Amino acid sequence: MRTVGLSCGLALALALGVATAEPYSPKKIASDTEWLLHVDFEAMTKSDLGKAVAAKIAEKGDDVGCDELQKRFKFDAKKDLRSATLYGNSDKNEEGVMILRGKFEPEEFIGMVSGLDDYATQAYEDYVVHSWTDAKEGDGVPGFGTFIGQKVLVLAKSRAAVTHALDTLDGVDKGLAGTEMGDRLADMPKKSFMVGAANMKNLDAAKANAQMIRNAESAAFSLAEVKGDMQFQLGLEAPNEQVAAQMRAMMMGMLAFASLNEQQAPELALLALASDVTVKGSVVNILLRYPVGDIIDMIEKDSFTALGGHHKAK
Repeated sequence: MRTVGLSCGLALALALGVATAEPYSPKKIASDTEWLLHVDFEAMTKSDLGKAVAAKIAEKGDDVGCDELQKRFKFDAKKDLRSATLYGNSDKNEEGVMILRGKFEPEEFIGMVSGLDDYATQAYEDYVVHSWTDAKEGDGVPGFGTFIGQKVLVLAKSRAAVTHALDTLDGVDKGLAGTEMGDRLADMPKKSFMVGAANMKNLDAAKANAQMIRNAESAAFSLAEVKGDMQFQLGLEAPNEQVAAQMRAMMMGMLAFASLNEQQAPELALLALASDVTVKGSVVNILLRYPVGDIIDMIEKDSFTALGGHHKAK
């Protein structure tokens, strides 16, 4: 469900445009959040890269998963989806939340879920929380959801996650503002397409990643178009300054190796040469930049750059 929603929204918000900006707001994310991903479709529609992606999608006529999304949630994702926010306070799926913002028809959605197994409703404050079991997903996955007017849909796999999200949206929970995670995200570009963060030391899944990631206690990232470049910014907080220096040295070595591989992977070499790695206290800041114009050229030619070199779509 999450993959379908994001792929469809990312593509079609670009292709058709949306009228209302939905930037990341720390006050709207629960204060006990351990991981977060927010996608601002409106920021994409105004970027040069977004317009190029939109043109390519229109040319190919791909539905990028939107038909499935429309069947599930009974709204036209091609014009109605504006942003998606996912967050949770653990690795467990039942504690994660998805908040979709756009233009919805609640009656259509309710009509769909009411036909599923174990459908029920329960009041919470001024809201009605719907619950169901979707037998098409594995052994039957429980679902919970509620609407805030016709513009916000809150979805989760537990009632507790939905009600906690509602408390946060209503201001009962103070949100991420003023927390360490909130402060790290505040340093990211204001018009980022995507922002995310995680407290890796509290997430089991993060411990299985690459050595440099395992050494970090937390991370925050953003993806944005800045002054003609596609910019990926990543901040990794190490346990101490010594480990941070080691992480920087490791990253600098990787970039140096990539920059020497110009003949086999010229685009990767260009990316490495335009990148920067700095340390401030125990935080390693990695900034990767690539010219938007070059990315657009690859999109128009139906090609993309991988670590191993250049690939032409067949």
